[in-house]
Amino acid sequence: GNYAFQESSISLNIVGNSIDISQVFSVFPVEFLSILQTYKAKGEFEFEASLIGELSKQKTPFLTANFAINNGSIVEKTTNTELSAINLLGSFSSSINKEPEWVNVSSFEAVLGKEKCEGSFLISNFKEPAIDLKISSNFPVKELIGFSNISIGETSGFIDTDFNLKLKYNKLQDVYLIQNIEGEFILVDCSLINKGDNYSIDAVNGALATNNGQLTSNKFKGMFNGSTFSGNLTVLNFKKLITSQNKVPVLTGNIDLDYLLVDDFLLGQKEDSSRFFIPDSIDLDVRLALKKMKYSEFEAKNIKGNI
Repeated sequence: GNYAFQESSISLNIVGNSIDISQVFSVFPVEFLSILQTYKAKGEFEFEASLIGELSKQKTPFLTANFAINNGSIVEKTTNTELSAINLLGSFSSSINKEPEWVNVSSFEAVLGKEKCEGSFLISNFKEPAIDLKISSNFPVKELIGFSNISIGETSGFIDTDFNLKLKYNKLQDVYLIQNIEGEFILVDCSLINKGDNYSIDAVNGALATNNGQLTSNKFKGMFNGSTFSGNLTVLNFKKLITSQNKVPVLTGNIDLDYLLVDDFLLGQKEDSSRFFIPDSIDLDVRLALKKMKYSEFEAKNIKGNI
């Protein structure tokens, strides 16, 4: 390229090959670092960039780039869960004419556990990043929870999904807030065993989908603390919940349960760091059919009603 010193103008083409991806992490904006520091990455990063414009105290040149990652991997340091075989193509543009900078990954693919995932994402405005993620995969639940470093108990099964997630960084709270999520989620033999809260949910199968701000499951079945259950549920204020506009879930639907042993929930909580968040209050309009309930010496059968 060239640099005209008297005119303070620059025009450069830059090519980088076989760059260690871990070095790329170090140049991300500070808003990303709290997330990136929990992961370690390896693989090769390649790019071709163009730097054009005035270079002075008042102005900076316009930077654009195309880049690729080949056969990369990212490992969550605490759980040692790996997202492997990462291949992606993307582009970058610096800020220009008051428009924020952005990174657009037009396509990526990777492997979590033994399952392939693919999609795309756009990150704009690095000072207060907004993220638009589209992804599809048959996620293995155990590996997904491990890679996210979420502690809710022992998990298994698969979630076959195709969804769009939008996040926005809140500088005052120093957190990423969900703006919206749309898509379908098919649960295949999913299980959650939480010893700290004395419950287990096993062999759950069913489909969930978002629509008009609601999360709906038309039919699901599984085992709750050893008892067979089935039914349908709708979270009426799902979008407001995930965007922090509401804190109280509003649920409606039908549940059939073979039996419920109330004593299980009254046992002393066990030492377990895996705790699942349960709201302080839930707004329910659910028809419940319970074949058998037992509480200490009290036992009832064929209970039906609304809660």
